[in-house]
Amino acid sequence: MEEVTVLRHEPLRTFRPRWPERETVDPERVGFTYDRPSDTLFVDFSGRPRPAVSVPADARFGTVDIYLRVDPASEEVVGLQIEGVLAAADRPAWLLDALALTDPTKSDLAGVDVIRRGTPIGRGAVLDALFDAVIPVAA
Repeated sequence: MEEVTVLRHEPLRTFRPRWPERETVDPERVGFTYDRPSDTLFVDFSGRPRPAVSVPADARFGTVDIYLRVDPASEEVVGLQIEGVLAAADRPAWLLDALALTDPTKSDLAGVDVIRRGTPIGRGAVLDALFDAVIPVAA
């Protein structure tokens, strides 16, 4: 995996993000939260937000930007931060499926009409699609 340098108020630090094995991430525990003011979808692999640093993934799907959420101590990828979700006309279909899994008590999608492709796919399929799409371009 390529090294990534993150600018912070502290001295520069280089991260070598480590992806979890797909088999170790339980789709039923993964948390999907959408923040409307910033048009950002957060994906938390453990089901709950953890302290992490957002590291650019050099993954771009049209106008959608993806950041890896990296635990600064272990350098493990604990989730994703996906920006420009609804603003992008060219977003991938799996992103709409992920958006459909957001917890309505934590996400502000009131009044947002999301166009989905046919029947929404399950949590496991969304997680597989996310891993298949992001890991190759972020590795």
